[in-house]
Amino acid sequence: MKVLIVDDEQEIREGISLMFEQLRAEGVPVEVAADCADGMDALEKMTSFDVHLVISDVRMPGMDGLKLTELIKSACPHVQVILLTGHDDFDYVQQALRLGADDYLLKPLLFPDLKTSVKKTVQKYEQTRKQHLYRSLEQFVQLEAPCKLIIAGDPDELTNERAQRFGQPQLLFWLFYKVISEVIEQMPGVCIIQDTIRRESSNIVIGIYAHSHEEILQAADRFIMTVMEFWTDKIRIPMSFGISAIKRETPAYT
Repeated sequence: MKVLIVDDEQEIREGISLMFEQLRAEGVPVEVAADCADGMDALEKMTSFDVHLVISDVRMPGMDGLKLTELIKSACPHVQVILLTGHDDFDYVQQALRLGADDYLLKPLLFPDLKTSVKKTVQKYEQTRKQHLYRSLEQFVQLEAPCKLIIAGDPDELTNERAQRFGQPQLLFWLFYKVISEVIEQMPGVCIIQDTIRRESSNIVIGIYAHSHEEILQAADRFIMTVMEFWTDKIRIPMSFGISAIKRETPAYT
């Protein structure tokens, strides 16, 4: 889980970063991707790479944590947001929760409080990510992501001798489907286009979305290589993938 820290005080950003290093050492799957001093810089960074959790101060000069939360949740509802607030910020807390903040923590921030919140957030993120494993074609097209592409994959030569050992072609299809599903569970920004699945054709269509041309090509290459590595090593039946052109869109932040 990639984390973005947002606070106008550098000392606080560094302290939170050290806490996340400790969480990672304790086995919590988090990694600080970047930190920044204001909400506008945070939005700019979020257009450059995947962020799964934003931990932000509420009160900052320029764009504050409330406006940042509103913009993040409107464009990227799957991104988790934890807000940091002072004891006298109760009105801010109420507004933040209405805007979709996932949790809030009091300052000065204590490690046990952060650990409890982050572990809860990681669990929620994993549940949400699994829900996003399958999307309809319409849902995929409507995703607000700067770059998208589609990959179609299927096992080849289903009538050859080794393929016949698996019995009915449908069994081989479901094995192919299971391998792809397990790979996608480990890759953010990748989903199965559910309404394109056709068992009789053994074809599965995958959607990939990312922030940049380079990132989406890397994700596509990593997905194909991971699936092929398992398939050719364990199943040893030819397979093929077809890749669409990349569709570029303007980011939704305004």
